[in-house]
Amino acid sequence: CRHRGRWRLRDWRGRVARMSFAGSECLGQEGLGQSLWLEELQRELSIGLVQGAAQLGVALSELQVDQLTRYLHMMARWGRVYNLTAILEPQAMLTHHVLDSLSVVPHLDAHLNSAPSPHIIDVGSGAGLPGVVLAVARPHWHITCVDAVAKKAAFVQQVAATLGLANLTGVHSRVEALRLQADVVVSRAFASLADFV
Repeated sequence: CRHRGRWRLRDWRGRVARMSFAGSECLGQEGLGQSLWLEELQRELSIGLVQGAAQLGVALSELQVDQLTRYLHMMARWGRVYNLTAILEPQAMLTHHVLDSLSVVPHLDAHLNSAPSPHIIDVGSGAGLPGVVLAVARPHWHITCVDAVAKKAAFVQQVAATLGLANLTGVHSRVEALRLQADVVVSRAFASLADFV
């Protein structure tokens, strides 16, 4: 059960996860092991999220940290089923998806000049990146995540309901068919800049 001083537990996808746990004996009960693994993972993700966001100049409340770590869990849980993202390892999702999406927040803050309730469209949103992250970080922004794949738009709607994000909407549509007005349009890994404009 021990490997180089670390407990070996399987994560919710069945992969062996090596994480440090307090204790001196093997966890024989799978449910208890998974619960401890998820608890430790949640704690480590929360710490990494707060530190990373602070380096980007984005302050997050406890509620926002909880919402974003729950979003990471949802992406990891449904990632394979819905083909949401190629990155499914939680720490990599934190840096490559959530913190990368948070990096645009200070720039949008400056551009929007404290507008009371701006509307932002996230084109080709996929798993909701950066739209979901923006909706959590700035609850007064109205975010519409658009994707041509119905199951991805449905996933965003499920995230909005699960996390209580009334300012977030998932829309199944091709960008060419959109008839929405927005203050800002964002996109991440959607198309080349020339094609996007």
